[in-house]
Amino acid sequence: MSNHQHAAPRTPTASPAQLWRAVRDDLRKGREANAHRRELEQELASYQSQAEVDDLLEAIRDQEGVEADAMRDVLLRNLRRHESSLRLAS
Repeated sequence: MSNHQHAAPRTPTASPAQLWRAVRDDLRKGREANAHRRELEQELASYQSQAEVDDLLEAIRDQEGVEADAMRDVLLRNLRRHESSLRLAS
């Protein structure tokens, strides 16, 4: 019987340049996602009343995915903001 121990397999390590590229890519993707979100918020900003939001939510009721979820989030936020401003005004 041998006392020889097997070393754990080495995993490849990324070079500093590869890590830097990965960080830059992640930051770029984050900026693009934020820009897309702001664009969506601007496009949907005029939909604030319950009826307007309900109409759009009905239109995307059967839609799935990130884009539809983002639209729902923006529309519901618009509605809450609108209702809050109405309460403050009264």
